[in-house]
Amino acid sequence: MTWFAVFDRWGKQIGSLPDVIEAVHKDEVNGEDSLTLMLPECRLSKGQRIVWRDGWGEFHEHTVSKVTDVHAGGELYAAVYCENSIAELFTDYIEDLRPYKTTAYQALQKALSASRWAVGTVDVLGTSSASFYHISAREAVAEVVSNWGGELSVSIAVSGCEVASRSVNLLVRRGADNGKRFEWSKDIESIEREVSQDDVCTALYGYGKGVETYDEDGNATGGFSRKITFGSINGGRDWVGDEDAKLRWGVPDGHGGVKHAFGKAEFPECEDPAELKRLTEEELERRKVPQVTYSANVVSLADAGLEWEDCRAGDTVAIVDRELGERLSGRVLCVERYLFCEAATAITLGNIAPTIGSVLSGQAADLKWLRDRAAGWDGAAGLSESYINAVIASLNNTMNETGGYTYYKPGEGITTYDRPEDQNPTMAIQIKGAGFRIANSRKSNGEWNWRTFGTGEGFTADLITAGKIVGGANAWNLSTGDLQFKQGGITADNGSHWNLDSGEFQTTFVLNANAGSYRGTNYTRYTESVIAVEMSETTAFGIYRGTRYRYAYDDGNVTYSAVTGKSFIGGLTVNGSSVYLRATRAGTSDSLYITTGTTQAGNPGASFVNSHGNYCDIEALRAVDDTSGRTTGVGMACFDKPFIQASTYYNQVWLYPPIYSQTYLQQPATQLYLKNGTRAVLQMNNTNAIDMSGGVLEEKASGHISLKAPRMAVGTVPGGAGTYAVTGTFPVVTSISAKSGGGIEWTYGSVNITNGVITSWPK
Repeated sequence: MTWFAVFDRWGKQIGSLPDVIEAVHKDEVNGEDSLTLMLPECRLSKGQRIVWRDGWGEFHEHTVSKVTDVHAGGELYAAVYCENSIAELFTDYIEDLRPYKTTAYQALQKALSASRWAVGTVDVLGTSSASFYHISAREAVAEVVSNWGGELSVSIAVSGCEVASRSVNLLVRRGADNGKRFEWSKDIESIEREVSQDDVCTALYGYGKGVETYDEDGNATGGFSRKITFGSINGGRDWVGDEDAKLRWGVPDGHGGVKHAFGKAEFPECEDPAELKRLTEEELERRKVPQVTYSANVVSLADAGLEWEDCRAGDTVAIVDRELGERLSGRVLCVERYLFCEAATAITLGNIAPTIGSVLSGQAADLKWLRDRAAGWDGAAGLSESYINAVIASLNNTMNETGGYTYYKPGEGITTYDRPEDQNPTMAIQIKGAGFRIANSRKSNGEWNWRTFGTGEGFTADLITAGKIVGGANAWNLSTGDLQFKQGGITADNGSHWNLDSGEFQTTFVLNANAGSYRGTNYTRYTESVIAVEMSETTAFGIYRGTRYRYAYDDGNVTYSAVTGKSFIGGLTVNGSSVYLRATRAGTSDSLYITTGTTQAGNPGASFVNSHGNYCDIEALRAVDDTSGRTTGVGMACFDKPFIQASTYYNQVWLYPPIYSQTYLQQPATQLYLKNGTRAVLQMNNTNAIDMSGGVLEEKASGHISLKAPRMAVGTVPGGAGTYAVTGTFPVVTSISAKSGGGIEWTYGSVNITNGVITSWPK
């Protein structure tokens, strides 16, 4: 029986649901993840959380979203709809983050940066770019899925009576391939088949990012015209096709033959023709067969040969559609599992590539019209200086051809029209003591619609056309896009600044916006923990952790102090003619890196870290007898457990199994110890060892082993007290025989013994 725990919106467990009539978990690849509960009465409220464990032992967290009263069989029930708790990301807001040519892992980090969710497992999905501008964290996650690809899932970890962590995973594809097979034919009842209305394409044109445009002098204008294609590496053809698919799904060519059914695929971020060709070929693989889905309850699917008991969303299924005559590679697209009545579970199969979901991708249709015309508009955005000259010439012609009729009225200033005032003028400019205003249309009541103004404060207009804007030492050439600042500084509302005189640059990222506060006379001072990125004369590029004050004045103004208490995290430092790269860690991700300077445990050295922990540490060691405190040795540890140490102070190497944590002063009994010129010990335990202190154990060419030692003993511990082997010459009886007269006789001699070993025997 599935057990459902209830938590309040703050994460505190407040009870459980012992009387659930039915529970339905809907899990759709890159789509809906919901839990619907049928209760005899509703004791839940919006925002409360339901935590439960499925048949695979995985925890799920769903948030109560909607409660509906249901009449069934003369009884009143409550149907509670709960959505996956990842929906809370809709309430986390991102103002402006732009991951550029980065990995999916790093992009997902930025998407979740404003939330309490962490990045979980992320497969290698290549590099791409995105723009998170004025959107929620949930929409940003959807952008990552859209731009980098992959399929989304979440992981919930429970510790005791609370949710310990929430993670977002992005996999190449969910589910497993367990060899499942499903056959469909038109005589199968109770299974609904839907063939997508999208046309089958047997050939696709591929288009990438727009090509950058240049002016007459060869300078980039910042605009784009035609889009990148791959004809240059594809024999002049900007399309790829499948001949087998053409024979099956092509269209008549009007001459008794068959021609390709063409379509197109667009990849706006792709800049490489080879990559564009590969992406287009992958898209053709998906679109060259009909897109089909099959929906039914598990009983009907079992009749069609599908083993459904362990089916999960994302699983691969081989589909044989006898009516279409196709063998399709399909997926379990959606599972609607009845937790208390498995026979009612419904499964949707198909070969349609899952998307991020209709709610989050509904903007695609609205953007398509814009994207189709992007090349032309990008070209218009890159107009050269000749455009400005043409506009000026056109305006001069208009001014020359237009009449000027001036009227002075006391209190109204001077007004000039394009026609006499009684002939319905269409344009006017009026000059008063406060400034001037211009209009070229009227309101519905006949009054002039003044839209352009010039006063002592400046100019205001709906449209300003200019070639170059110059102010003091600064200039902006709108024709070429060049922006030049010669002195002064650039500051942002968040305290970031660029001092153009000294070249110093600093931008900050807030870690904790309220690490403390103080109320002044007309302001509140907040202490912020920040990450500061700086460029200066001595620090080519530096990243620091520090604090600063944010002053929020009662009149609404906000100012920031300088960052203080800075501790260097990493970056580039300059020393004379040399530049050094400094960082506390270096790696490919937050789960695969090398620490520098100190180990994970904070000791001098380096750690090699992966998702399982610091699997190898290299640490600097000093001799306990060395009062200078110098580093004279090195040690290595596996998951914080040392296994080897070498010392130039003691002239020794010590190797042993990794047993004891965080210490080089304690070793297990099993070990190999080598001290230069004085001792070599191979020890199994405290009673079994070979100790060659002062002796030699060597292998002879003849295949014998020679043991050379001043003295040998049998002791309880190596080097301890025991019984020593004898060395010397001793008499020995070599033979005894009976005499014929009834007596005995014997022979004897001397035997030589060295360290308990007989070295000679009398002949």
